[in-house]
Amino acid sequence: MAADVQPLVKSVDSKSTTADDSLSEVLLSVGQRVRHYRRLHNLTLQDLAAATGLSASMISTVERGQTGISVSTIHAIAQALDVSITALFQASGPGDPVIKHEDQRCDITSGGACRTLAITDPDMRLEFYVYDFAPGTASASAPTTHHGVEYGINLSGHLSVEIDGQEFSLAPGDAVQYSTQVRHLMKNVGDTPAKAVWLNVSRL
Repeated sequence: MAADVQPLVKSVDSKSTTADDSLSEVLLSVGQRVRHYRRLHNLTLQDLAAATGLSASMISTVERGQTGISVSTIHAIAQALDVSITALFQASGPGDPVIKHEDQRCDITSGGACRTLAITDPDMRLEFYVYDFAPGTASASAPTTHHGVEYGINLSGHLSVEIDGQEFSLAPGDAVQYSTQVRHLMKNVGDTPAKAVWLNVSRL
């Protein structure tokens, strides 16, 4: 009888080990993305700790992909970094190259625009966004700065892009590029909705 039970026990242990390995991979991936976004915003561990109310050692634990991290901790970090929790858990790779539209999430910016993170790759240090601007909405409530370079293409509607205090008008099909270390802002100045795609490549 023991001989019949032994393979089952081994099977359960094998599944448990696989689950633990999968969890470790997820936590490591989340940690890498937290570090990516923190550096993208030019924040130190202490800066992010102050913004979240967590300790710097806890932030470091998250970035190292350690276990024992609560959902509330991840939520606080996501809010401080101005990204959705789904962006921190978003995963793609050679085995799953397609990120379904239903798996992408629209976040409403402080300027009222819908910003959807379509692709993020911490290793390549890039983020690919789709923006939907209702009339009068913008990428933020005020011009912002951070590390990196951005490339944008206006797909429809009329956008105004402010770069270092200078206004540039984008008609459908127009493209723009600029360093994000200068103050910048995108806004819909037309009477109809506008859609654009934006690529951010960080220089860290």
